Amino acid sequence: MTLARANMRIITIALFMPMSGLGSTGTATKPDVCHVADACLSACVSTRDCQFQRDSRDCSRNLLPFGVAIHNPACEASKAAQNQIYEVQKASCEASKTEEKSQCEAQKAACLSVADACSSIRRRAGTSINGAVILWVDDHPDNNIYQRQAFTELGARVVLASNTQGALSQLQTQHVDVIISDFERADHPRGGYTLLTEVRKRPNAPPFIIFSGSTTAAFAAEAKRRGALGETNENGELFDLVLEAVRKHRHR
Repeated sequence: MTLARANMRIITIALFMPMSGLGSTGTATKPDVCHVADACLSACVSTRDCQFQRDSRDCSRNLLPFGVAIHNPACEASKAAQNQIYEVQKASCEASKTEEKSQCEAQKAACLSVADACSSIRRRAGTSINGAVILWVDDHPDNNIYQRQAFTELGARVVLASNTQGALSQLQTQHVDVIISDFERADHPRGGYTLLTEVRKRPNAPPFIIFSGSTTAAFAAEAKRRGALGETNENGELFDLVLEAVRKHRHR
C-alpha cells in the first residue's frame, strides 16, 4: 500500500465507544435528520483501567522485646523494582488511553459528517434515491459502514463487493444504479481505475464514483477524464454525487 493512494480508514475503537445506539432518541427524532446521527453523539467512554496493584508489602521486621526494626534489603529492592514496573505500565496504559480517545473522537467526527450529509440530502431531495441500488466496492467495508447505513436509511439498497471480479459478477446478476469504489485494493494497486475501465465497456454502464481518502484535485480530474462521474473523500460531495448519479441513470 502506498501513502499516496492509501484507502481511507475509519478506526473502530473497542475501548472507547459512543454509548448511544442507532435506536436512541435525540437529534434523530427530527424528521429531516438521519438516524445514523444517533450513533455519533455520546461521549467516548473508556473501559480501560489503568490502576495497577502496587507492591505495598512491609519489608521490616521488629526484634522484640527491643523494638528495633530490621529492614530486609532484598525485599526492599524487589519492592522498588516491582513498583517501577507499575509506574511504566501505568504510563503506557494512560498513553494508550489518550490515543484511543483521540481516535474515537475522530471516528465520531467522521460519523457526524456522514449524518450531516445524509440529512442534507433528505432535506433537499427527499426520497430521490429511494429504491436505488448502490454497488459499493471496497476490500475494507468497515471503512464506510456509516455511509452505507445512511444510504440505506435514505431508501437505497447497498450491495457489497471486495474486488473487481466480485463487482463485475454483481453487475451480471442485477440492476445497479451507481457504483462507488475505493481506489487501491488488495487485488490491484489501482483497482478503482481497473474496475472503471471494465465497467465502461458495458452497455448502459452505471455512473461510477471513486471514494478515496487520498483524493486530490488532480486525482479527481484524472478520474473524470477516465469516465468517472467524480472522485472525492468528502461525505457531502459523495452524497451529492450519488444523488446526481441516480437521477442521470434513471432518466436514460
